[in-house]
Amino acid sequence: MTVPGFTILLADDDIQRNNLLSELLGTSGYHVLQAFSGEETIRVTREKAPDMLLLDVRLPDVNGFEVLRLIKQENHCKNCFIIMISSMLITSADQSAGFEAGADGYLVFPMSNREFKARIAAYVRHKKTFDDLQRNELLLKAVFENSEDGIIMLDPEGKITFANKVAHRMFSISPGKMDDLFFGKPITSDEKTEIEIPHGSDVLTVELKVISLDHGQEGIFVAYLHDITESRIKEAKMSEQLDRMLCSERQQDKLFSLIAHDLRSPFNILIGLSDFLLKEMEHINRGEMLKYLSSINKSAQKVFALLLNLLDWSRLKSGNWRSEYKQVAIAELVNNVFAVYMEMADAKNIVMENKIDPGTSLSADYNILHSVFRNLLTNAIKYTAPGGHITVNSIPTGPEMTLSVTDDGAGMTAEKKEMLFDKERLDEKSHPESGTGLGLLLCKELIESAGGHIDLISALGKGTTVSFTLPVYPVPGGKKTSGTA
Repeated sequence: MTVPGFTILLADDDIQRNNLLSELLGTSGYHVLQAFSGEETIRVTREKAPDMLLLDVRLPDVNGFEVLRLIKQENHCKNCFIIMISSMLITSADQSAGFEAGADGYLVFPMSNREFKARIAAYVRHKKTFDDLQRNELLLKAVFENSEDGIIMLDPEGKITFANKVAHRMFSISPGKMDDLFFGKPITSDEKTEIEIPHGSDVLTVELKVISLDHGQEGIFVAYLHDITESRIKEAKMSEQLDRMLCSERQQDKLFSLIAHDLRSPFNILIGLSDFLLKEMEHINRGEMLKYLSSINKSAQKVFALLLNLLDWSRLKSGNWRSEYKQVAIAELVNNVFAVYMEMADAKNIVMENKIDPGTSLSADYNILHSVFRNLLTNAIKYTAPGGHITVNSIPTGPEMTLSVTDDGAGMTAEKKEMLFDKERLDEKSHPESGTGLGLLLCKELIESAGGHIDLISALGKGTTVSFTLPVYPVPGGKKTSGTA
């Protein structure tokens, strides 16, 4: 094995052997330097920093072991691979002294040229492997140290073997003081766990994720600590704001506007970033990252939908909703909403069917109809089991038109049905997947603002139909309406 650019310094006062070995190394592709005394060896290592040093145990001026000790003290040659050489049998005591001083191996002559070249090649492979491992370790440390999360490496018994700067700050322990402390015997899980860490006079809320890395017979555990204190504080404040808002119309208007304004930009960034990372997964090379990014994206989409409802709610309640009535092609509008949620439906193998006649139109506010259908279809997809069916239909009834969204999902009890449109009971969930319930309440308010009414028919295990009826005669601020175009 030849390594172009690999420099070997041969330090041997036996001129004949020095020249012979130098020639053998040169023919193997190594760049060879020569030294014939201890002082010269020390000088050349300082000036040239060779990759490997073949060091004679007995040099004429300075003992080889002393040269080894002096070289190891100097940083310029700390990664040099040092092989002690001798023409006489090395005693166990000498070998021990050499290894203790930092030697990486021994060569005892005489030996054949073939054996010499093979042994050097083996040492070079060893050196290259060591260098690769060292580079990887430095790279890994750089990644860990620049992570925004705390990272702790643990042995199988839970003793800390490494902690980055963020972890030291989280635990209020100075760098280097966490090594050999016991974090606790780790338990790996696909789920994240929230823990609390005392931090001065405060307490940090941290999301903990532990993964196991196979390492020979022993396991290495890596604990990722993500500080969610600020987000939990923000969530608590948002929850408190929402509770107060629902108790007072004045606070309700003010807080919805405030939340909508404050959250629009960060959630736009979150959605954009998660979409970017999902598209670039092949360049990231992280096994589980796709799952996490997908979860981030879904959460962002869910909260963004809440934001849209908050904006609509705020505009409606503050009187800033300016209705614009015009002829709306209902089937086309529904198809547009279908297109937005087709991926969500396909993920659950749900069939969405638009049974509205393509010629059906209604003089109405497009934004009201779009918001209503958006919320009703979102709920229908959410509560319909995989393989289910959702149907949108229209029923002209004289001076009114009824539009409906029907699913064959879980349905609900009469008690749950009663609380859906009660704004004082938004926090009482009608389903494990429920959000705030603001969507249905918003639908009710929007439909009523357009002169219509909304109804819900549901039975546990038999699906749900939400229908809303709008007038087909002029309404305040509107134009003459009709059932067909």
